[in-house]
Amino acid sequence: MSTIKDVAAEAGVSIATVSYVLNGTKKVSREVEERVLAAAQKLNYRANSTARNLRRNETRIIGYEIPYPNKGDDASLMQLFVYGISLEAANYGYHIITFTVPERRNPIEHYEHMIHSDRVDGFILTDTNWKDERIHFLLDHKIPFVSFGRTRTERDYHYVDVDGAYGIQQVVEYLIRKGHRQIAFIAWPENSLSGDGRLQGYIETLEKSGLDYDPKFIRRVHNTANAGYEAARELLTQEPLPTAIVCVSDIIAIGAIRYAQQHGLAVGKDIAISGFDDLALAQFVTPALTTISQPIEEIEREVVRLLIRQLNGNPDPNHQILIKPKLIIREST
Repeated sequence: MSTIKDVAAEAGVSIATVSYVLNGTKKVSREVEERVLAAAQKLNYRANSTARNLRRNETRIIGYEIPYPNKGDDASLMQLFVYGISLEAANYGYHIITFTVPERRNPIEHYEHMIHSDRVDGFILTDTNWKDERIHFLLDHKIPFVSFGRTRTERDYHYVDVDGAYGIQQVVEYLIRKGHRQIAFIAWPENSLSGDGRLQGYIETLEKSGLDYDPKFIRRVHNTANAGYEAARELLTQEPLPTAIVCVSDIIAIGAIRYAQQHGLAVGKDIAISGFDDLALAQFVTPALTTISQPIEEIEREVVRLLIRQLNGNPDPNHQILIKPKLIIREST
């Protein structure tokens, strides 16, 4: 069984530095922190925290609410996220406990139950919306948490998010360079902050490029392939026709591709279609999907690191992190 001394030797640092990183008790450089975590994971090192837990009255458990799935949605990205944060948390001696909230039920009572039963030390949130009451509740009660995603509030809280506007800017600029001028956008419903950020990136890039923004070229739908299919049907049976469709997610883009192909359009030639997420299946659809890749491993690492720093009474001053995604060009555009 590996020891803290083994981790220190593998990472090329002192035992004290390993302790600082795994306990979040002192700030070290990002490069050193990553070396220590990589060494701990390689050696399968888990700190023996039982005595410390008893002293601090800790559970060493982090709560995570599994978002309610839309029928037909692809949950693979969030499955990767849950797996990744579980691995990251284990590097610090923590475990993830998941729970669910029935559709259209108030989530706050579930968070209250988790807190009052002393089952968790903090929370990781996803699937945030414009007025996310969970964030305000946890702030009001001074419960440590980090969200993957943002909400509209002036209050200070810890989050990690992908710069969706930047990602959409990259694909729209690419399409404009390819000669497209009639570019449509399939967005999520209005209560999605990340979705509206991506929509704003689309609108601002068109305007910056001197192209008119036409509301007829925008459709708002739920995150399913069937919704993407229906949105493409509406866009491709109106005048004027778009020459490109930018989609807020890969799963919506796959539905749009399906409609275009069923109605005689060669995707990548007659019309360009792009997605967002870079799901595993994006490169295997025909044609392979141009998309925006989210750096999910970096997101997982940052979310857990920020929460551990809070739990150890040493919050990172830089606790609002916006990560830039990457344009992946394939045959669909």
